[in-house]
Amino acid sequence: MNSAYNTVETQESGFNASAGDFIPETVQFVLEMVIEQIRASASADQTHGFFVATGRRMAALARLGDLNNVEDIELTLNTVWNRMGLGSVNFELDDHGLDIVHTNLPSLESGASETIVNAMPAMLEGAYAAWLESLSQNGATLRTWVVSHSGSRLELRHAP
Repeated sequence: MNSAYNTVETQESGFNASAGDFIPETVQFVLEMVIEQIRASASADQTHGFFVATGRRMAALARLGDLNNVEDIELTLNTVWNRMGLGSVNFELDDHGLDIVHTNLPSLESGASETIVNAMPAMLEGAYAAWLESLSQNGATLRTWVVSHSGSRLELRHAP
């Protein structure tokens, strides 16, 4: 084809994927491209807000119902995380709030991409915020935030 925009046939490009060829690596690649586009197009606050909202959407897929003790909540959420291959959580209550320690997340050390690793804290912040807000019975204004993230370990706090 002669034009100002020379096209390459798919056979020549080496990309011959059919609908059945999409594998986890392909999905991860597309996800990374989407994340990078968001980061390139939005401010840091907008990007953070997007990933928090994504985490809230994830939480909506696994409602906690009327669970009312930490052990049951932990067990339920660990089942969710296990099915997703996203580690596990441990809750530590104190007089002023809840420490959330999430371990075995995808990390650079485990071979995860930097793009995915950097998006996970805000997504989990949103997921835990949504879950814990759904359990709030006294109407107290509590918030959830990331305290630290190192390797495959993420610490969050849910408190006033």
